[in-house]
Amino acid sequence: MLSLKVMHYCIVSRDDKRSKMMSFEISSYIKKDAFFSFDEISPELIIVIGGDGTFLGALHKYIEKVGQIKFLCFNTGTIGYYNEFDVNSFKKCIDSIKERALPTRTFSLLKYSSGSCTHFAINELILSGLVKNVEYEVFLDGEKLEDYFGMGLVISSSTGSMGYNRSINGSILDIEIDGMQMTEIAAIRSKAYSPIGSPVVFSKDRVLTFKEKNSRPGSLLADNILLEEKCAKEFTISIAQEKVICYSLEKDPFLARLKKTLGF
Repeated sequence: MLSLKVMHYCIVSRDDKRSKMMSFEISSYIKKDAFFSFDEISPELIIVIGGDGTFLGALHKYIEKVGQIKFLCFNTGTIGYYNEFDVNSFKKCIDSIKERALPTRTFSLLKYSSGSCTHFAINELILSGLVKNVEYEVFLDGEKLEDYFGMGLVISSSTGSMGYNRSINGSILDIEIDGMQMTEIAAIRSKAYSPIGSPVVFSKDRVLTFKEKNSRPGSLLADNILLEEKCAKEFTISIAQEKVICYSLEKDPFLARLKKTLGF
């Protein structure tokens, strides 16, 4: 018989009747097992009950400890890209975690860096001109890539490519591709500006550098959360070393997400 170490957990639930009811049921079930110990400060397991928004909220709340955490996500929302488990299967899932029989899948994070300031996103980082257009010199691994002037830029992960990125005609990436994609929002073309005009996919080892021009900085949103009203004058975006770990049973998660996105 395996010698089991106590697993610290917490529950993050959406604020609706069904989710709160399931949160109570799960809490009542799990606290009877001495293997699990409730801990909101340093959890090793976060049980998410809701939709993708609930998952994103939980992820960003514990982002500084993401490498030490596994997420078990139950869907009581609509699409549920990350919340793949039926909430009615919670007993089986929790028992499987105790028996170390529930497989996991890792997802990459995007990383924004400027000096000692860092931010992370699992879906996308958006450089947005909330009031006026933004203007940046964009470099790839230190080499000039473009002069951008327009409403903003979206840097999405492969898992985030089916979200906001797709709505602005970005490409859908297989989530097995560990990279990032840059998609322009309403770029302005003129003699002074020559935007790329198409989504560009970069491998995981690439680094994008952005340098503000003419005092036209963008606001920074990570997974639709406003983090900086004005970005730093110079910053980089890359794939982070840290990974998000989620319990998953899907044999082909990309195909499953594609079906959800396209509605079949």
